[in-house]
Amino acid sequence: MTEPQVYALKRFDNRGPRGLLPLWSELGPGIRREVLEAFREVLGSDTFRLVVLGSRDESRGVRLAAISTLAKFFGDSELIETTPSASLSKADRVTAEELLKELSRDSDEDVSSEARQLLEELQKG
Repeated sequence: MTEPQVYALKRFDNRGPRGLLPLWSELGPGIRREVLEAFREVLGSDTFRLVVLGSRDESRGVRLAAISTLAKFFGDSELIETTPSASLSKADRVTAEELLKELSRDSDEDVSSEARQLLEELQKG
């Protein structure tokens, strides 16, 4: 089974789409670094869409785990999948600031240090 490919498509504006950013490399601890890389690239930008590209024979549970993990830091983003799934309620989501606070306590010093720096930048706004 191949893992789903998850992308964040930055919201369109009058200049067109702002880019397609890959966010998912593996299921597991690697997500922390992917999240931080995503924040580094889009800090201060609009909300954007999560796009999941995957075949219909992939495990629904795996796809939903990927989507729910990633979607939690995208506030009001839309979720788009190639196969049907349950939608996430706003109660299942956390803000970027909340996630960065959590990551700033990560056991991986590189992750926690980067998260603290991004949190400071986000709060300076």
